[in-house]
Amino acid sequence: MKKFRFKFSVLLEFRRRLESQALVVFSEKQKIYQGELQNKINLQNELQMTLEKREKLGIQPISAIEFRWHNEYIQGLKQKLIQSDQVILRTHRELDKALRRYLDTRKRTKTIELLEEKERGEFHKEISKKNQKELDELIITKYQNREEAL
Repeated sequence: MKKFRFKFSVLLEFRRRLESQALVVFSEKQKIYQGELQNKINLQNELQMTLEKREKLGIQPISAIEFRWHNEYIQGLKQKLIQSDQVILRTHRELDKALRRYLDTRKRTKTIELLEEKERGEFHKEISKKNQKELDELIITKYQNREEAL
């Protein structure tokens, strides 16, 4: 009995490799995006703590320079938050692009896999027909031999 051989097996393997690579790229972009989100959360927490610290400075007399230093630090944190938002937006776009690329490669791979399934089904149907035909011929031959023997 001959084995099933898919005529596009090389293409299927190539598509699977592309899909795997696209998934790796998507995973890397997702890690970067999550890291940027965590960075923003850290900046927000630091800003909140600095604002609370500045409010507590009013309890004791401090110099104008120290107060100005806290305000400049707070302004710097706010600038970093704005930059962080921009980075998050950019990495989110890159993440979406990587996801679309992965889904596209997955769709193309799935198409070829469905074609393989269809051809495999047809192959097994042909083998089944061939086996049934051989079985029928064997039964007919045995019946004819039995008729001749009588």
